[in-house]
Amino acid sequence: MSVGFLSKEIRAAAILTSSFVAATVFTVDTDNYYSGRKNQMLLEADFTIGSLNWGEIKVEISTDAGTTYSQETTLGSPSLGYTVATLNLNKLTATGVYQFPIPFVGNKIKISAKGDGTATNSSLALRLTVASV
Repeated sequence: MSVGFLSKEIRAAAILTSSFVAATVFTVDTDNYYSGRKNQMLLEADFTIGSLNWGEIKVEISTDAGTTYSQETTLGSPSLGYTVATLNLNKLTATGVYQFPIPFVGNKIKISAKGDGTATNSSLALRLTVASV
């Protein structure tokens, strides 16, 4: 059961660059006006590819008020007693509105984006919603 949520634009629509640029860091404790620790996020990306080959989004979470960040990680299927962990990048390959549901534990969320190729007519806007589920 959700005890409330908060949705906030963290990046207004803007052209992408060839290097990762962070959107406004989302501070869960002070940007949150509901009780309860938030543990789920929904990242919404409104993307226009323009002349880019693709866009990339990186999600990082801090548990120490923003001193250090850990990147979102994907775990592969276990094989021969090992599970391979990979630092995750979300790749956008066509114009559209994307949604990325991501569980998290932390108090700061940093979302960065970049484009690959010619940035002409590209655009990305980001909205982050956090909730307790």
